[in-house]
Order: sequence, then structure tokens, then C-alpha cells
Amino acid sequence: MVVLEASLATCVGRSISVRHSPISYLSREIVNSRVWLFIKEIFMSKTENKTLKSESTESTNESPNSVKDLSELGFDENLDGILKSLKEPSGLILVTGLSGSGRTTTLYSMLQELRNDSRKIFTIEEPIHKRIDGINQTELEGGDGLHYSAAIENALKQDTDVIFIGEIRNLETAEMAIKASLSGHLVISSLQTKSAPDTIARLLNMGVSETNLSQALTCVINQKLLNRICDRCREVDKKVTPAHLAKFGFKKEHLKNINAYIGEGCDACDQTGVGGHIAIHEFIKISEPMRNAIRNSWPLEDINRVAVENGMRTLRQSGLDRLAQGIVSIYEVL
Repeated sequence: MVVLEASLATCVGRSISVRHSPISYLSREIVNSRVWLFIKEIFMSKTENKTLKSESTESTNESPNSVKDLSELGFDENLDGILKSLKEPSGLILVTGLSGSGRTTTLYSMLQELRNDSRKIFTIEEPIHKRIDGINQTELEGGDGLHYSAAIENALKQDTDVIFIGEIRNLETAEMAIKASLSGHLVISSLQTKSAPDTIARLLNMGVSETNLSQALTCVINQKLLNRICDRCREVDKKVTPAHLAKFGFKKEHLKNINAYIGEGCDACDQTGVGGHIAIHEFIKISEPMRNAIRNSWPLEDINRVAVENGMRTLRQSGLDRLAQGIVSIYEVL
């Protein structure tokens, strides 16, 4: 294989020692035979993926079982909508939230779900946070000339079903993600935004085509992490009265069934009262009214109104659900 690679590299005028930028070559004179040969190559984290007549992917040592199942992430009534979106052959799925919101966990769970569905997946990450068997994962490194746009262009030339783009940070990457989804690929990516409606408004403010975005976008998930009350030292928070809960919007007839809890602190949680984290979510499944709002570049407040009218529960409502379930304290949703 090394001899063949050296011969191919010589024919196309490339040193085999240069492996840090994407290439594509078309050459006639290959190993003394007159043939057309299209080579597609991109720097991979596990192996270089060369499309001749076949391709190979090395397995990693890390088990895919280290990635959480989507059903474990607390999506509740939104889980079915997310799974249906992942089964779509094409479209753009966005997972959003501020820094430290758990987006990476959700994104890798989605990749694991798609991997179980036997689709060919190509990722473009900066950096790779987890390695998953059977997925072509590409890592971008600063200063090496391999940018998102070039990597996406290469991904579009691969025989792939799903393209995962680590994060959309600028107009160029946003337009490439939309282009990929409109060309028949399922594209998954993320942005740093404070709400699901704000994600749509931000893309429009970037300058993406309203028509293309309305056609490409499948769903938007926004999330935030809250501190979960430690199960070992959870107690009723006697400082919180029904009057306090009523101010949060709980109906009077429901107050008798709701207790606010708090973690008092114990050895199991190092006296913090916290037993890990739990995510709260907003989920927008793009409906025709929302597509109309996007096509007409409506302002954020109108996008938010359409989202709520079409079933989106806000982060605050999701947090209050966790409060009523006794999972988080009232101080997490103030």
C-alpha cells in the first residue's frame, strides 16, 4: 500500500509526507496504465480515507457504549420528534445552547443513534471529544489550512449520508451547512445561542438566504444544564411556600401535589447537595408557519411567538417541570 501510495503521489505531484490539507486529484498516468483515477483524501483522526474502489476505517479502542443513549438525556415528550428528525434522509438539525450546556453530549448521542441506523457518517470536529467506531471523524487543527469550508467541500464529495459539523461560527460555515443539507445530506451542527428561537434569528442576522434556511432546517434543540438534587440528602425545602410556587405559574389546584426540595448536603455529594446535572430543553420542529416566518425574516419576538404557538415549551417551563418532579431546587429556575 505504501508503494502504491508513493506512486500515486508522484503522479499527481504531491509528497506523501504532506498530510494536513484536503486534496482531490484526477490523473491519467497511473502505474504504467492509462486510466482515469479520482482520489479523494482528507486528513482523518484515525486513518486517511481514500476512495479508490473501496475504503477502510480503523476502529478505535474506545467503546461506543461510552456515549449516552438519547433516551437518557431527559428529552421526555420531545424525544419522538428528535428521533423522527434523525430518520430524515436530509435536512439541518441544530443543537444549541450557551457554553457548558451539554451540547456535546447530545450531539454524540445523536451520532450514536445514527451509527446504529447503519448510515455512513462523516464528522468535522474541532476537537474530537469522543471516538466512535464506524464513523469517519475529522479533526481540524488551528493554523494547518484545513478549515470548515474546505472540509465540508470534501465531505460533499464523499459517498456519505450524514455530515456532522462541530460548530457554526460564521456565515461561510452556515451557508456550507445549508448547501450540504439541500444537496441530500442530513447535517447536524451546533451554535452558541440562548434559546431555540434565537438560533433562527441569529442565522438570519448572519445573512443566510431566508429561502434556503426555510427549506433546509428540520429542527432546533436548545438546552441548559441544571444542578440535580442529591438523592441521598434530598429534603423538602420548608422555606418555599405554596405562595412562592404560585408566583411561578403553578395552578392553585396543583399546588397541593407539589413540594419544593433541596439537597441538605451529605458525604455522598461532598456536602454540596448536588448529585450531578440534568438538562432542560427547548425543541422546535420546523412547521409550515415557522418556515413562513423564516422566509419573511420575522424578528425574534415573532419567531418566538410562532414557536410557542406550535408547541415549544420554553427553558423556564422545562425547568419548572423538573422542579415539580423534585429533581431540581427552586433556586435553579429563579
